[in-house]
Amino acid sequence: LARVQLQRSQALTASWQLTCVPDPAMELGDPLKIYFRGRTAVQFAIGFSLPLRPDANMQVQCRDLVGVDA
Repeated sequence: LARVQLQRSQALTASWQLTCVPDPAMELGDPLKIYFRGRTAVQFAIGFSLPLRPDANMQVQCRDLVGVDA
């Protein structure tokens, strides 16, 4: 178990930032399935800004571990 946790802590990460329609139900750690230019990725919300105006966009910061082929 300790070895797995050490490997995960040293693993490469992929970070994305996105703009979307405001979602007041979003919480930190929520998984987000992102489709971009023919690529699909599941990322986890690590930060976001929720605007107070209904016509403004929400900014979300995401990240996840990247699989490395050995």
